[in-house]
Amino acid sequence: MMQAYAFSAGKKPPVWLLDKRITIQSPTVTQDETGAPVTTWEEVDSVWAYINPLSGHELVKAQALCAEVTHLIILRWQSSLADPQEVAKMRLVYGARTFGIASATNIDERRRWIALSAVEGLA
Repeated sequence: MMQAYAFSAGKKPPVWLLDKRITIQSPTVTQDETGAPVTTWEEVDSVWAYINPLSGHELVKAQALCAEVTHLIILRWQSSLADPQEVAKMRLVYGARTFGIASATNIDERRRWIALSAVEGLA
């Protein structure tokens, strides 16, 4: 299990672990014919990433049992992920799986790697 510190300064990052092709998406909110908001997702970029599940649990949401899994996702620096306020609105897609982004950390503040804390299961 790899952690973000493996990508920090002075370390030789295991770039071969970036083996998952993910899509970064940003929301666009429009209105339907009744004036209700409708969210559509636009592709921002498609990049290689490392995905590591960290923890999971089940909870009851609207009287239904839901599963939630948190992940550490590491990818090369993307300028589109520089603004934390905008990143919190985005999501990641890997195959049929969708991840909400909880936070983005610029590892070592060197703009080489980004560690994303992401949640799968509660969309």
